[in-house]
Amino acid sequence: MAVDKKKIAFITCVNDEAEYAECRFYLDRLHIPEGYHVDRIEIRGASSLASGYNAGMQSTDARYKVYLHQDVFMINVELINDLLAVFEKDEQIGLVGVIGSRNPKMWDATRITLWDSGRVFTNMAVLDLVSPTKDSLFMGVQVVDGLFLATQYDIPWREDLFDGWDFYDMSQCMEFRRKG
Repeated sequence: MAVDKKKIAFITCVNDEAEYAECRFYLDRLHIPEGYHVDRIEIRGASSLASGYNAGMQSTDARYKVYLHQDVFMINVELINDLLAVFEKDEQIGLVGVIGSRNPKMWDATRITLWDSGRVFTNMAVLDLVSPTKDSLFMGVQVVDGLFLATQYDIPWREDLFDGWDFYDMSQCMEFRRKG
């Protein structure tokens, strides 16, 4: 399948229709740059996030893919422009997220203390950690949380190793690092 360099695919594993309806509400309000178009790929009945994301990745010709949890609501209407700016600034950047860790302690599985970078609003609080400066688009981290992962290259998700709903995100980050 030829890659469409003007297409962004939002890939979501769905098991709660009401939650996903709200996620779609926000996705439908994103500003789409002129000449670009968007796919919304909904995966139902996946046995794991890795298997669902592989199915989504294989079902689209979009160059840019955003892997998004169904309970994530994108309030930044300029998200697509922001992602394109990051990816166009440096072709070596393969994967970005909104919250991550510059120095993950892989033995610490409590995600409360793992993340040290980024900013997200939760239903209970704002998680505001070290973030890029106003003059920079991004900051380097080792791993990002799977609530939001955007890529400009396709690397298969390791469903052979992660057949559930946890740690698929760290694994994918390591696969991107391994591939350079």
